[in-house]
Order: sequence, then C-alpha cells, then structure tokens
Amino acid sequence: MDGPTADVSFIFEDSGTIKEVKAHKQTLASASYVFNGAFFGSLKSENQIIIKDASQEAFLAMIDFIHNKQPTWENYKLRLLASVYYLAEKYIIDDLKTEIIKSIPGNKALNDGILNIGILAQDNISHQQLSDALFEFAARLCKEAFKRKLKDELVHLTDKNQKRSYYDLNEKRSLVTFKIMKRTNEQSFGRFKLDLVFGLIWHSEEYFGTSRNFIYRQLNKNMSEREVDDALDWLGEKTGEAHIYSTIDDHHFMPTDRDF
Repeated sequence: MDGPTADVSFIFEDSGTIKEVKAHKQTLASASYVFNGAFFGSLKSENQIIIKDASQEAFLAMIDFIHNKQPTWENYKLRLLASVYYLAEKYIIDDLKTEIIKSIPGNKALNDGILNIGILAQDNISHQQLSDALFEFAARLCKEAFKRKLKDELVHLTDKNQKRSYYDLNEKRSLVTFKIMKRTNEQSFGRFKLDLVFGLIWHSEEYFGTSRNFIYRQLNKNMSEREVDDALDWLGEKTGEAHIYSTIDDHHFMPTDRDF
C-alpha cells in the first residue's frame, strides 16, 4: 500500500530485481495475530522486512485482501492462489483461506492442464484443505473432459508439454494421476453408491461371495446395472483399489478388508 500512512516495507528479490510492498503496521496487525506480535510485541519491530518464502505478487494479493479490495480469486492462476493460501496459513488469516478454497471450483485461469493441477495439489499435501480442493477440481475437469470426449485434454493428463505415455510417467505423476482418477470415479457415481455396493458384499454370508445379479436385484431402485458394474470395477482389482475380489468367476465377490 503506497501512501503517507505506510510505515513498513516488505522487500522481495525476483531474478536479481528488488521489489517492494508497502503497508501500514496497524492495519496488518488488526488482521493477523502474527503481524500483531511482530509489530507490537516485546521485541522492537523492523520497518523493512525481507520476504524469502513468497513472491511480491502473492504477498500483494494478501495485502489487498486485508485492505478489503476484494480480489477476484477466480481469475488468479492456481499456483499463485496456492502461494497466497500458504501466506494465509503463515499469518493465520482464516477468512483469506476460506475465500481461496471457495474460489477454486470456479477458477477461470486454466492453462496448466489437469495433471499439473493434480501435481499442485500433491505439492500442497501439507495444506490438506487446499490439496483436497485442488484434487476435486482436477477430478471434475477430468470428468467433464471424458463427457465431452476432449482427447487433447485427456492426453494432457499424462503431460502438458511432453508427448509421453501414461506408463512412462514418473512415480509422482503416476500417483497424482491415480488420485485424480479415483476422485473422478467417486464423482461419477457418488461415494454413497459405492458404499451401497460394498455394504452388500461385506455383509453377505454366501460361501462363494455376493453375486452380481443379487446386487442388481437389491439395488434396482437406487442404481442401474451399468452403475453397479462401474462400482464393482472401481472397488475391484481393475483400478488397483482391491476392496473386493472375484471368487469362482467374474460375477461373485468377496471383500478384502474392512477399511473402505
């Protein structure tokens, strides 16, 4: 914040260029206990503070929020949003965290592709709310791409810049792809329906396990046969979930664990 009332400067170095954000200590202190302690605690506060863990752009976005400038978060790139979220956690500004999480489903600054959104989510796994919101957003985009048969976008689920196949992805990208596809499946037919199918299999006392036809009959008012088949595929070994396994044939199932 430039102007005569600014009494603290935050300094940033970007590729050898020094940048600055000016602000008013009292305003920052009223928004954050961390700033309040830094500026008005027992130790003497500095009037110039070097920031090494955030960009000027991210820090300025936080300052704008504190000054009620109401940034349009939906227009911010997701990586920048993640940086602002980090600052909101660092300075304990819960309202800012909430605003960022709420904005992610409507984000309009898409230019990274589905996979890179998932990688950003994985990189922020220590910030659970942010990570979950990003993974859910990536899964929704993946679901929409499948519906519209956007082959180019689904190719980008492997790599936006390099034409490498799914099986050539490194371990991190494979993990991220798996997480996105898992959430995509959950969004497609709902966790509730997965629980219905798994519950029937889990509670069955049949020697050879629960039959596909039995599940069809029991859930005919809740799910179509296609939805049951999709749920069985997702719960089974085909997707690597392995919550259930087939017994005497591909139409009888037993649970593998109780932790689903």
